[in-house]
Amino acid sequence: MHPFLQLSHKYKDSPSDVLALLVFSFCFTNKNKDLMQTHPKLKVAAEKFYYLLKNAKALPQIHEDMIRDVRNELEYQTSLKDIFSGRDPLLEEFEELDSTLKEIAFNPKMAEKKLKEHKSYGFKSLKIGNGMGTIFCDKTMRKPIDLAKTLESSLGSQALKTVLISYMNVNTFSNEEEAHAYYNYLLNLITMLISPRAELDAETEYLSLFNTKNEEIRNLVTFVINQLNFIGKEKAEALDAEPIKKHYLKAIYTLITHAKVEKPNYSYSTPKNRLN
Repeated sequence: MHPFLQLSHKYKDSPSDVLALLVFSFCFTNKNKDLMQTHPKLKVAAEKFYYLLKNAKALPQIHEDMIRDVRNELEYQTSLKDIFSGRDPLLEEFEELDSTLKEIAFNPKMAEKKLKEHKSYGFKSLKIGNGMGTIFCDKTMRKPIDLAKTLESSLGSQALKTVLISYMNVNTFSNEEEAHAYYNYLLNLITMLISPRAELDAETEYLSLFNTKNEEIRNLVTFVINQLNFIGKEKAEALDAEPIKKHYLKAIYTLITHAKVEKPNYSYSTPKNRLN
């Protein structure tokens, strides 16, 4: 067989190999050396190709017949094609598995509804184990959703409002250390009151400071933000060094992100001042 025919036969089913061969031949032969110097973009592209080629990992030693057989087999894998094309929701359901399980754990009644819909906790393609999965729920224990409702009631109680207003009325300090301790304590208090534990939307909707029932907590956060904006750079930097500051900011930004998603019982407006 003519060498050219041998070459064409070898590469007819490997267009990526042919392209790589052509690019390499064009970029790295002496014939095109001058062309590279007069076309900077082409030179940069050739250098990128060179380093990609140099750092590429070798493929496993698989016989060409085996590669051909695998390719032929994949041609008939209609189920895989549906999954990778998105027509089958398996990958999407797998990505949402953690959040789905959190939702069911937060409110086990959701499992009953999802089971009625698709007989697999709401999944159309994803299966739980070899058979039907089950969710254990101890009826003698309080459900997380019931605890959230109790906490929501406590966060909006008059007793807590009275305590928070008392903290906001503190305006004199004996020394700088006392003032620092006061603001540091408020950062800890706010974080304790608003920080999402499971970072689950269903939980956050009850406990967020943007829930209209938690107005006094939102007032406390606004008060602290305004105070920190005017206490001076040195005092603010001292508070920035406190371990609680990063947890406070994480909680604040998590709740702001959540509140930007429209909720019927939420009241949200962008703060005019920075959050410190």
